[in-house]
Amino acid sequence: MQIEGKADYTQLNLENYKSGLYYLRYVSNVDDTMFISKFYIQ
Repeated sequence: MQIEGKADYTQLNLENYKSGLYYLRYVSNVDDTMFISKFYIQ
């Protein structure tokens, strides 16, 4: 799992978009805690 500092939503790969990392951030605004929790659980 790679985390890139620059999030360019216009050129988001379908893989990265479908992966919970960008998906949660893009679709719904969640708490950093909730976001990190779901990310690590995955």
